[in-house]
Amino acid sequence: PSILAGLPKDSVFRDFSNLEELEEDIQAIKKALNANNGGNQWLVIRNLTETAIDALASEESPFPDVEYCFEWDGSVGLVKIFHCVLHDYVVENTAKVIDHQLRDMGVPTNDCKFHRNRATVYETTSYGKNADWIFTPASRRFDDEGSCWPTLVIEAGVGESRGKLIENAKWWFANSAGTVRIVLLILMGRKDVRFEKWQLTTDVPDNQGERPDDLQIVSLDPYRIAYPAQKVRVTEDGVFGAPMTLHFEALYDRPAR
Repeated sequence: PSILAGLPKDSVFRDFSNLEELEEDIQAIKKALNANNGGNQWLVIRNLTETAIDALASEESPFPDVEYCFEWDGSVGLVKIFHCVLHDYVVENTAKVIDHQLRDMGVPTNDCKFHRNRATVYETTSYGKNADWIFTPASRRFDDEGSCWPTLVIEAGVGESRGKLIENAKWWFANSAGTVRIVLLILMGRKDVRFEKWQLTTDVPDNQGERPDDLQIVSLDPYRIAYPAQKVRVTEDGVFGAPMTLHFEALYDRPAR
């Protein structure tokens, strides 16, 4: 699918000139996100040079005052701007909760740690991408090229970004040939935070209380489909749909022992 699939209609489009002008556009989007506590968080950049792609995809950001994720397809780039400190807080604490629960289960500390994903770019022929946070068990951390696909990916954004984040989940499943087992979407709204656990299966269970159009089932091949296996919503009034379950075998590629 196109890198633009699922983007909100108010996404900003720019032709690349230089990194200084690009930073101005990114700062303007960040300012609007903070002022409105939501809205568009995407900047589409056309006609990117290879040098600019390398700078945007590098571990050391050219924009130290802005947190973002970057992906590109050919000369078209897409920047997802994190809208405020709350974004990082929610995502980082979600990762910490999972880490703590794994340690409580007796998993060694060196085998239950999330990490930010700007240090690693996952590439196909012309497409490159990073995620907010990833989980990679020790058995997968190194291959002949020095990196490998994670088992779990966190993709976060504002509520208006759900369509694009679903497309991102599909990208992880399809391009990893299913070795990414879970994509956890975190959608931050003005009055709630929603968590959606996406995964692959050959059968789609009947989810009581959900309309068929809410499932947004996507065919990856004739036998594998991606779907939201579980949804949890957090508001001031409580937590609905909990607890969310992450299966040990999916995280670690092995049975618990």
